[in-house]
Amino acid sequence: MVATAESLVGIGVYSPNEAARLLKTPVRTLRRWVDGYTYRVRAGEQYGAPVISPQLPHPDETEILTFLDLMELYFIARFRREGVDLRTIRDAAERLAERYATDHPFATEQFFTDGRRIFADWLEKKTGDRLTEELAKRQLVFDQFARPFFREVDFDFERRIRRYWPLGKRARVVLDPARHFGKPIDSKTGVPTWALYQAVDGGESEERVAAWYDVPVAAVARAVEYEGSLIPA
Repeated sequence: MVATAESLVGIGVYSPNEAARLLKTPVRTLRRWVDGYTYRVRAGEQYGAPVISPQLPHPDETEILTFLDLMELYFIARFRREGVDLRTIRDAAERLAERYATDHPFATEQFFTDGRRIFADWLEKKTGDRLTEELAKRQLVFDQFARPFFREVDFDFERRIRRYWPLGKRARVVLDPARHFGKPIDSKTGVPTWALYQAVDGGESEERVAAWYDVPVAAVARAVEYEGSLIPA
């Protein structure tokens, strides 16, 4: 199936470069997680499989990542920054995918961590009991971040991440695949945060930019705060 303009509505659209900027991750690293990679060993070359299954097929050289892809890559980036190896991440992803019959296991609400291990919980249909399972045992996991992150997202009825509030829900910045193709926007007005940031970065005052776009000065300040955090130092 070739992605059409109609099929992209409501799912978010990001190029690998855009996703890498939003995740503060080198684009080369992100591509390895999405496409897989080869690396040298004594016996020759070894293949490292992709860590995620992109939501859309890539029939040509054009790569399109969706909002669910972006959320999965967010967690993978956080796992890696805490030193979790890709094998452990793959094991956890495979177990979650099997249990929940989903291609985007890290974009669901069911997994969590105690700071040492990755767990998932679910409701046992036959008994009605809530069960908990450890997904991977090979390595220490990061300090807790999954549960605080879940306070920054909204879920749909299938418990998949629906919106992401990178500065928290009290701020105005949101990534919503149903609005502006999932690009960061001011939640109240829909103005892209990048546009507000660029205007201020170009030398205009926050007050003047707010008047141009008919948004509160606080919205401009939040956009500058968020977009500025994504720019490499």
